[in-house]
Amino acid sequence: MTGMFAGKKKFIFDIDGTIALGPVLIDGAKEFIERLERDGREIFILTNNTSKTPRMCSEQLRSYGLDADKIRIITPLDACVRYFVSKGYERVYWAAVPEVSEYLTQRGLRFDRERPQAILLAFDKTVTYEKFQTITRLIHEGTPYYATHIDIVCPTELGYPIPDVGSFIELLRLTTGQTPLATFGKPNPSILTETVASDGSFDDIVIFGDRLYTDIKLAENCGALSVLVFSGETTREMYEASDIKAGVTVDTIADLLAETL
Repeated sequence: MTGMFAGKKKFIFDIDGTIALGPVLIDGAKEFIERLERDGREIFILTNNTSKTPRMCSEQLRSYGLDADKIRIITPLDACVRYFVSKGYERVYWAAVPEVSEYLTQRGLRFDRERPQAILLAFDKTVTYEKFQTITRLIHEGTPYYATHIDIVCPTELGYPIPDVGSFIELLRLTTGQTPLATFGKPNPSILTETVASDGSFDDIVIFGDRLYTDIKLAENCGALSVLVFSGETTREMYEASDIKAGVTVDTIADLLAETL
């Protein structure tokens, strides 16, 4: 595998299942990221986890012993806000945890339960039947419906995954017959063209992830080098059966420690 990262300047990591499982950092992840930093590479965290704000993600990185000040955090939340502002949507009904709700408000959106201009479905770990009922009503009334991302499950340190936004999307599809007009996280390449690759070039980018249909599909959509790890959602059996292929596959990030930069 010698030299696979030659000429690569920007290294983009998923969190859940890739460098960590919940509060536990995966072996080798800290050492690999710190090695990249010493070598002058730019480090990004690109997570679809919209149960956390960027500040919460930074705090999570610090809890792992990483220097969060050297790492740029990218989540679908800011992409959602940019899109809503461009569409003139100010009043929004969203399903989100309290910290994310406060973040959206700080970014200029206003929560509206009765007559919103749009619906936003985030990774709401406090979701209730009442929230689903409200979203169902608003969809039937013709309110534009969006979701932050499409991940069906979220890997955890518990030994099993938990439902993520993709599961909520499916529930609402079965209930209303509708799916989101747009989603903003991986594998939508705009999340990178608006942040990491504003010049439209992906030649110097490497994307690390554990999920085929988001992380690796994003790299495929962009033409970036992808590294799939088997420490999260995807198993080798799933990979062999999939049409989505990564540039590199490894069991965990630790397997890259011997790689020549």
